[in-house]
Amino acid sequence: MFKIKKQKSAKKNADHKTRQSTTKRSSDHQALQRLVDAKAATKSGNFHPMKPRGFETNGVITLKRRLQFSAATAYVVSAQDIFNVMGGCNVSAVLNVPDYWEFRLKKVELWSWLTTFGTPVAAALQDLGIDSGENDFNGRATLVEDVCNSPDFPAHVKMLPVPTTPMGSWHNGAAATAVQLFKVFAAANSVMDLTCELVQPYFFGENQYTRVVVGASVGTHTCLGINTGTGNIVLGVTNG
Repeated sequence: MFKIKKQKSAKKNADHKTRQSTTKRSSDHQALQRLVDAKAATKSGNFHPMKPRGFETNGVITLKRRLQFSAATAYVVSAQDIFNVMGGCNVSAVLNVPDYWEFRLKKVELWSWLTTFGTPVAAALQDLGIDSGENDFNGRATLVEDVCNSPDFPAHVKMLPVPTTPMGSWHNGAAATAVQLFKVFAAANSVMDLTCELVQPYFFGENQYTRVVVGASVGTHTCLGINTGTGNIVLGVTNG
């Protein structure tokens, strides 16, 4: 009996030493990994024990606007139209200034519903503003279209602008606000969503684009549909 107990005790001690050794190796590995991560972060400029982390002074935000069409529309949308749709603050009775420094379109989506049985309804988006010369090094023009001939499903198209084309580029109002971005073909009662990325003006100053308004209340925020709101409005905001 004495020998059996001794063997069990020896085995128990061996198991305990093994667990201690495993725990120590795991702890050493974790400490080494923390050291490697700290060195990598320091080398990349993201971490230093004696200074705060860097931060972006003026981040990008995403904003969506929805337009509703009261009439059939075939219209070329410009950068100026997007400035108006995104909206701004009336700094005087006759002057509206955007609330952001610059914008770029991230997605355009359009739905058109059947209004008369037997008369198909079309919806289309066309990328514009491509190089007018023989060669185009900025991207390729895109046309997406759909047709609705049933009241159950609307015609539905969407476009994700290419960043190297005017439609997907940044616009800050400094020049060329009349540049053509895309063309929209929409039936009456269509709905179009515009999703934009905006850079706020807290670091750069106010946008250089301004819009003339009439009899506005100072300090109010207003938006305006495309083509100065002809046949469409921006939903959920004050139009004017």
